[in-house]
Amino acid sequence: MFGAQSLQASNLRAMTLATLPRQVLLLLSPWLLLSCVEPFPRTSPADAGTNEHCTAAAASSAQTETAPKKGFTLETCDQAARSWRRITDHRTGTVLELTEPPQRIVSQSLGSDEMLFALLPESEFDRLVAVSALAQSPDYSEFTEQAARVGQFVTDKTEQILALSPDLVFAASYSTRETIRQLENAQVPTMVLHQFTGVGDASSNLRALAFALFLDPEGERLVAELENQVAAARATLKPVLTKHKAQGSADGLRVLAYGSGSIYATGTTFNDLSERLGMTNIPAAEGQKGWPRASEEQLITWRPQVVFLGAADGSEERSAAFFKRDFPALFATEDAPKLVVLPGRDFTTVSQRLGALAQSIADRTRAALEDRSAMTPTP
Repeated sequence: MFGAQSLQASNLRAMTLATLPRQVLLLLSPWLLLSCVEPFPRTSPADAGTNEHCTAAAASSAQTETAPKKGFTLETCDQAARSWRRITDHRTGTVLELTEPPQRIVSQSLGSDEMLFALLPESEFDRLVAVSALAQSPDYSEFTEQAARVGQFVTDKTEQILALSPDLVFAASYSTRETIRQLENAQVPTMVLHQFTGVGDASSNLRALAFALFLDPEGERLVAELENQVAAARATLKPVLTKHKAQGSADGLRVLAYGSGSIYATGTTFNDLSERLGMTNIPAAEGQKGWPRASEEQLITWRPQVVFLGAADGSEERSAAFFKRDFPALFATEDAPKLVVLPGRDFTTVSQRLGALAQSIADRTRAALEDRSAMTPTP
């Protein structure tokens, strides 16, 4: 079709030229020569060209397990004497290109805070010009001391972030969309993390952040450590789960996690860890998704054998007491569930610290099933 259009245009030019005086033709000849030539394709780092060569990084082969086409493709590219790194976000189509390691990094989410503190050596913490406001709270963060060293904290205010002159901003899909849009409009390199459903997503995000920092080996080390921790947690829990199943529980240990009036179903990090550790997360098994609300009648019907709660340091017994107060009928029978209280900052993590959460779940669940109640505080 495009060839036919070009032919028609050439014929029209020829017909027009036949009607022009010779003097005019001489004046127009340079323009006419150029107009008959197809435009020369421009080549830039963001455009594919014959001289551009890009190689997919090993990390890109481990994109988000739950949604492979919604993760990142990581490539190293070179063209003539130039080289750069390209990160393609498959969810948005955004392409981020970096020619050198970023030196003024702003992290807007707690998840990226945790990954950055683990990836960067302490001698390079000065590359972090700001982290999220939650990073300084011990209720949410394991890295309060490191956050204090950074000393600058941001929320979702674009002006606050732009004032720091960042050369790379890490945000999350739950950040304010307007903030992300304004950062991109201001041409600030911005990388948005989208997926937070479990270990696979954490691994993908770790690899992408490490790639952006030019710290690929460190990213691979953290991913391997995460996978090893989950495997060790499964091994810790396996003997008691095997014994439990031998005693007549056909579908394994039936568990659920509860927090702020909601339960954790399909698409949550807790569900992913439950599956990896060999437990049955009841809400997911019942077809529920996300974080639905739960009634006492529903919990009684489900009859969980273990209920997981999250609590701030020092408030474990109070959290257990509140749950018993809100669901008294659940504890009125001999087969009342065991309560396992986990540190709240672990319970909500979406980073490499999922490995520590897996081990905590395994250790405390095993203790609860073996009736070592000191590990599962009760009032």
